[in-house]
Amino acid sequence: FHLEQIYTDLFHLEQIYTELFHLEQIYTHLFHLEQIYTHLFHLEQIYTELFHLEQIYTHLFHLEQIYTDLFHLEQIYKDLFHLEQIYTELFHLEQIYTDLFHLEQIYTDLFHLEQIYTELFHLEQIYTDLFHLEQIYTDLFHLEQIYTELFHLEQIYTDLFHLEQIYTDLFHLEQIYTELFHLEQIYTHLLHLEQIYTDLFHLEQIYTDLYHLEEIYTDLFHLEQIYTELFHLEQIYTHLFHLEQIYTHLFHLEQIYTELFHLEQIYTHLFHLEQIYTDLFHLEQIYTELFHLEQIYTELFHLEQIYTHLFHLEQIYTHLFHLEQIYMDLFHLEQIYLYHLEEIYTDLFHLEQIYTELFHLEQIYTHLFHLEQIYTHLFHLEQIYTELFHLEQIYTHLFHLEQIYTDLFHLEQIYTELFHLEQIYTELFHLEQIYTHLFHLEQIYTHLFHLEQIYMDLFHLEQICTDLFHLEQIYTDLFHLEQIYTDLFHLEQICTDLFHLEQIYTDLFHLEQIYTELFHLEQIYTHLFHLEQIYTHLFHLEQIYTDLFHLEQYARICSI
Repeated sequence: FHLEQIYTDLFHLEQIYTELFHLEQIYTHLFHLEQIYTHLFHLEQIYTELFHLEQIYTHLFHLEQIYTDLFHLEQIYKDLFHLEQIYTELFHLEQIYTDLFHLEQIYTDLFHLEQIYTELFHLEQIYTDLFHLEQIYTDLFHLEQIYTELFHLEQIYTDLFHLEQIYTDLFHLEQIYTELFHLEQIYTHLLHLEQIYTDLFHLEQIYTDLYHLEEIYTDLFHLEQIYTELFHLEQIYTHLFHLEQIYTHLFHLEQIYTELFHLEQIYTHLFHLEQIYTDLFHLEQIYTELFHLEQIYTELFHLEQIYTHLFHLEQIYTHLFHLEQIYMDLFHLEQIYLYHLEEIYTDLFHLEQIYTELFHLEQIYTHLFHLEQIYTHLFHLEQIYTELFHLEQIYTHLFHLEQIYTDLFHLEQIYTELFHLEQIYTELFHLEQIYTHLFHLEQIYTHLFHLEQIYMDLFHLEQICTDLFHLEQIYTDLFHLEQIYTDLFHLEQICTDLFHLEQIYTDLFHLEQIYTELFHLEQIYTHLFHLEQIYTHLFHLEQIYTDLFHLEQYARICSI
């Protein structure tokens, strides 16, 4: 009977051992589920970071497209610069063509002067013949023809007196014309001064606008340096992303090593199950303490992750604060740019009109260069006029010789001389026509003097044109800066998106805290459920102990 009780106790203990073995399997499964849950939580964090990195990659791809467009614009700018050099060479060839055309006209004028020189040489020969006739005329003696010659000379004297009055009237008209021409020059000069004053006032406004544009250019140059620093930070961020991937891989290997180490512990634990069964009550206390330590370790690990995440958030916040300052500067520049863009466009339109006028003045300059050669030719004609005046003095001397003719006595030779004087009168009429032509040339000379003053003003305008060409180069640089400003405006939009992502990230961080609290509550609930099972098992053991105590009393009664 005692052996039967021992057998019953052993059978009961075997059932208890079976239940403990089953509980150990449940514990092993729960521990494995806890590791799986921890791994899933870590994967969820990795997924969130990968989603954030995917958005960053999208922005980087967009920046790469912007860089490609900038490279293409730079090539277009080089082609335009090459075309501008070609245009300068064509303009130089056009000037060479104008000079060749002008030389052709000079050659034509020289050919005409050669003909005039030939005619003057012919007149010199005629003068030599006249001198020879004068010597023949001294031998005239016929007195009968003297009276007829004197009458003819009286008519010639009357004609010469009439020509002298005409010359006096022409001289008076020339003085009046000179005064009127002087007044016209004064009026033209005053009108030109008025235009110069208007141009100077407009140039003063252009200078003010250019000074303001220079300040904008300085600010844009500072923004370009900031853009270079942002590009450098973007490269650093790419390198950090690569290191983060390496860190993720190492963390995964560390988890695998931890699991292998844990399996080794499980194997050791299974080997000592028989001893564990003997020290069950003591192990239960140790298990309670280990479970508490495990919760503490889990909380410490979670706090370490939160600390790492907060450190990363602090870096992001510093970067976003820097981007916010850049955004304020860009917004201020945008207001300044929009305020002055319309004025710049108006000034450029006015410069285009000035360029058209300068092109017209360039054509006038070419024509004036041709007139300058005509002026040289007129100066040569003035020398010819001086020589003709000398010939007129010689003619006066011949008139004095004509008085000597009164002593001549041969009437037949006087008739021949009178015929010669008629030819001289024809020559004087030809000289009067030459004088009229020279008077017309004097008017042309006066007009050329007026054109020379216009040329001096055009030379001043040419210097102004050089300054305008320099302004055009400055405008080209401003256009390039405008393209850089467009890229910075795009970066401003990217900064706005980052600020929005920061808010989303803040909300996710708040949700992560809520999720952590729920996870902690779930662990507490699991622990309570486990305690409830232990309590049920202890209640069952208490009933078994009561039954054993009751059987022991029954055995004692039976033995008695």
